[in-house]
Amino acid sequence: MPDSFEDREFKKQAFTGEDFSGSKFRNCQFVECQFISTIFDSATLNACHFDNCDLKRSRWRDAKLRGVVATGCDFTDSEFFAAIFEQCRMVGSQFEGSDVRAARFEGGDWSHSNLSGLDFSKADLSKVSFVESELFRANLKGAVLRGANLSRANLTGANLSGADLREAELGGVNLREVSWKGARIDIGQAIQIVQAFGALVEG
Repeated sequence: MPDSFEDREFKKQAFTGEDFSGSKFRNCQFVECQFISTIFDSATLNACHFDNCDLKRSRWRDAKLRGVVATGCDFTDSEFFAAIFEQCRMVGSQFEGSDVRAARFEGGDWSHSNLSGLDFSKADLSKVSFVESELFRANLKGAVLRGANLSRANLTGANLSGADLREAELGGVNLREVSWKGARIDIGQAIQIVQAFGALVEG
């Protein structure tokens, strides 16, 4: 039966393998807790904080995360299929091997996180911050990245085919190691990309 947690603080507690499907969490803080293989299917989390928690192989199908903050957490091999992230700050965390297909992202900050190899194809990532994040070989095919901040992100081997990058910040990105086929870019970005390949732009 789903539980409800509000204004609770947990430190160094183990929730490994527990099932919180359909549960509601509001203004809860978890510090150095373990959630290995924990299930959060259809759970709702509002303004919760996870600090240095181990959430490897956790499952979040259809979960709704609003204003959630996760710093220094490990979500390796976790599943977020059809999860909703509203203005979340998932900073300095590990997501390698995770499933984010069909997930929805409404703003938020994923800076300094390891998102290598993740499948963001066709996702709307408008105005999301990925500053200095690892997006090595990430699949961003057809994704909408309008106004996103990709400053100094590692996009080596990333697939941006058909992606919409207009108004996105690309400062400090190695633009030569990305697949740009069919990507939608603005004039300023076009100049950046051309210059990255050694061409001179003259008016």
